[in-house]
Amino acid sequence: MGAFFSPSEASQAAGQAYIKRLESRKEDRDLPVSRDSAVAQLAAIREWGPIPPTGRYATLKNIIHPTLIVHGNKDIVVAPINALILAEHLPNAQLIVYSDSSHGAHYQHAKLFLEHVKLFLNE
Repeated sequence: MGAFFSPSEASQAAGQAYIKRLESRKEDRDLPVSRDSAVAQLAAIREWGPIPPTGRYATLKNIIHPTLIVHGNKDIVVAPINALILAEHLPNAQLIVYSDSSHGAHYQHAKLFLEHVKLFLNE
């Protein structure tokens, strides 16, 4: 849980609530992530680094579809600066940063996240 929820009491409690919600679902669960997929994702994250070099996002200006970017302000997996850089380079992006949350911001703030998604999809 350390990567997905910040060390604060509120965030850890939200993490425990998320685990309970996850365990309550008995049918139609996602398949576990394979080791190969996890290794490939970690390699991709490491390749990008904390702040990308100039030009790395040059092609993003060509993506004109509305994009919702959600990030935790205390994310230890992908530094929050990366969400801001992404939002700056996507011409039709909306950025939401959730307070006191790490990589699992959308789990920690599930109700608020769903409201934000509904607003985004209804635009």
